[in-house]
Amino acid sequence: MRHHVALYSRTIKRGSLVVVLFWFGCLLWGFFDGLSKFPRLADNNIPPTPGTKGNTAHNKLDVHFPELNKLQPWTVVVHSDADTLTSADLFPKTKQIFVELESFFVDWENDHKHEGMITEIETYFTYYNKTDFEDIAARFISVDQKTVIMTFNVDLNVKQLSRYAMYEDFKSKKDELMEKAFGDKWDEHLSLGLTSQDALADDANTVIMEDLSNADMITMPFAFLVLAYMIQSWKLLLISLFNLGTVILTSFAIMTVVVNNSSLPNQSITPQFMEVMALAISIDYSLFMFTRFQKELKESDGNIDKSIELMLTHAGHVILMSGSCLVISFCGFLLLDCAFITQIAIGNTVTIVLCIVVSLTSTPAFLHLFPNFFASPKQCPDRVSVAFREWYTKCCPTFSKSKSQTESLLDNLTEAEKEHERMKRSRWYRLTKFTTVWPRNLLVLALCYGLAALSAYKLFDLKITTDFTVGIPHSAAAYKSLKLLSDSFGAGVTQPLWILQVGNGKKNSVKSEEFFSAGIALMNDLTEHTVLGWDNINTVMLDSNFKPVNWSTVEKNLETDPVTQYEWQDLVSANNESVLIQITTPFDPNTGETKTFIKHVYHVIDLQKQNNPDYKFYFCGYKVYESDTIEHAWARFPLMIGFTVAAVFVLMGMFLQSAFVPVRLLFTLGVPIAATYGIAVAVYQDGILAWTTARTFRRIDEGFYWDIPVICFSIIVGLALDYDCFLITRVAEYRGNGYSAQAAILKAVYDTAGIITAAGIIMSLAFATMLLMSAGAVIQTGWLLTSSVLLDTFVVRTIVVPAVMSLADGIGWWPRKVPQDNLMDEFGDVIAERSRVLPHNSPEHR
Repeated sequence: MRHHVALYSRTIKRGSLVVVLFWFGCLLWGFFDGLSKFPRLADNNIPPTPGTKGNTAHNKLDVHFPELNKLQPWTVVVHSDADTLTSADLFPKTKQIFVELESFFVDWENDHKHEGMITEIETYFTYYNKTDFEDIAARFISVDQKTVIMTFNVDLNVKQLSRYAMYEDFKSKKDELMEKAFGDKWDEHLSLGLTSQDALADDANTVIMEDLSNADMITMPFAFLVLAYMIQSWKLLLISLFNLGTVILTSFAIMTVVVNNSSLPNQSITPQFMEVMALAISIDYSLFMFTRFQKELKESDGNIDKSIELMLTHAGHVILMSGSCLVISFCGFLLLDCAFITQIAIGNTVTIVLCIVVSLTSTPAFLHLFPNFFASPKQCPDRVSVAFREWYTKCCPTFSKSKSQTESLLDNLTEAEKEHERMKRSRWYRLTKFTTVWPRNLLVLALCYGLAALSAYKLFDLKITTDFTVGIPHSAAAYKSLKLLSDSFGAGVTQPLWILQVGNGKKNSVKSEEFFSAGIALMNDLTEHTVLGWDNINTVMLDSNFKPVNWSTVEKNLETDPVTQYEWQDLVSANNESVLIQITTPFDPNTGETKTFIKHVYHVIDLQKQNNPDYKFYFCGYKVYESDTIEHAWARFPLMIGFTVAAVFVLMGMFLQSAFVPVRLLFTLGVPIAATYGIAVAVYQDGILAWTTARTFRRIDEGFYWDIPVICFSIIVGLALDYDCFLITRVAEYRGNGYSAQAAILKAVYDTAGIITAAGIIMSLAFATMLLMSAGAVIQTGWLLTSSVLLDTFVVRTIVVPAVMSLADGIGWWPRKVPQDNLMDEFGDVIAERSRVLPHNSPEHR
């Protein structure tokens, strides 16, 4: 292996200028083509998953009513908190605002050369003065007459950025439009808003990116301060900054290409996930590389080439192990067979791969290209820099004095003796010494796992919700309009559903008594077996009073009744072979009640298949597709867990050449993850921290948005293995060099604990940015990731792993061969014969 690493290092040295210029070009590409585009490409729709009932219904709807799947409904909401909009004073002004609005959208469509982008503009004023259209007009005005809406459809074939641009222009012009209609002094009691899937996504992107920028301004400086403190070189910090920027911007540019050239939906949370993952992993890898480089630089008396080679050998090995585990964890998402989770997986996989490649190419290239600038031993001190020391001495004179006195006691010792004394005085050494001696190691594990079990039991109370508004900042303008629309017209209006009834294959099959009888039978069963009433159903088979009618009655009405003609045009396919039965739920379709309702509707459809086999019924609508996709994904979640755990366990076992690794990881990974989820349930479902009144800890009764536990599982597994790789490879290194089991653990913890602590703080700061967001789902994600990193950093890797390893030296490395004779203690002294023949954790050895 050393031969291949040496060859790689020499190759990087020869091509260092090319490597640096290549990554600089990627950084510029990402800045101009990724940063400005990728976050704006968000589309929070969840497409139906192939093989589900929802996907079958979606495809059938494409055949009979293709416009429904290709158009997105937009709703403009005008609301008054005071007088009704039909009052003598406001009625003409309300009418005028809709004239202005229609003119604005039509002009925008023409000015931007998107002919046909907007269709079917309808308002209350389209029908209010037309005879026989009173019932249709009533659909556009609330019962209290304080809210009036305009609806229209937007062609989804138009580029998403163009649709976002139209919404942004609307927001910038809405005050001007209100002034034209209501005058300069229109008051705060009047409001104008717009809601749609695009509007919600665009607002979510805007608010989340603003929140992220504000949070980054707080957390990123602290993260880099921790890194700077550990590496003690502002010059090396420049490489870390370059690597981080390159990873983020290049990954954004790559994903812009992927999204623009595929059918994968881009979730608004994906850029945020990618940014925080890049921040956490890239800085961690910089820390691993630079601390090893400085160690080797000191021990090799400034031999830069050898130091870089050893840095790549040891730190590079850890990065490959850690990165491979993370990539496999994200690849597990593919087993869920869910398009939008697949897109999140691809985005984060691209980010992790770039973190690995940039760290292993850019870092050695810079060090080779500018050795005198980056690699001077004077720029890489082992202790705090002179400037920091002076500042620290002024701030903490008492502690600094005692520390100086301690250092002065070591002046007469050799370097090796000084290091031994520092190790003895180290808190990490003393803690590990305490927790790795029999029987304290067993007692410590019992205590840790007991506490973990108390937390993990809450996992059984985990609730999930499909309410997409959990992931949307409630301060978003489109969300406020959606809430107003829901309150004024009923929540079901915001997410209409349809049952597609398809005829028996005969020409004009809709125009028959048999077709109408089958449809009426279905609606009868719906009212009997579900929460629907007749007034929640709209179709040509019902009259204006929601009473069933037969074909002969409708046939007559089609000749003279304009309302029947209107409904027929809207709800019957062009070839008269299918009909839409529109459903408006009497409950909020974003709640958990929807899942039960969909199951009941499927049951009714199955009954009709038996009673009327000549006709087909398909349940359609976004919430149906979403529900089926979620159920499909959760059904495959255990498969994803099994694959992820098995794959990373096997990979770690191969890297460490030990069959015991899966057993150890089961204890050091599985139980802490369960505890992390249990604590999250206690915080956000039980509200144990709600008393703080902080937005971060507000109780969310609905539970967790359905994809959060799924997405976070693989990420937590991958991140936990990051530090495990770093610690265990160092233990294996010392164990292979002839140190006893306990000595190898003590030296490894002493060497890595500070670095792991710093890396954990950096990573937790990266994920803590999510805790400062507005969207509840993002906050929950941030808590799960931040708490898991802190638990892993300060408990698992520093206490649990050493304790487990101290109990398992006999089988811990099998079938790998490790020295058994002439073993050394942590100070390099050969252990006495009596100690060597006894297990280090036996009572006699103590």
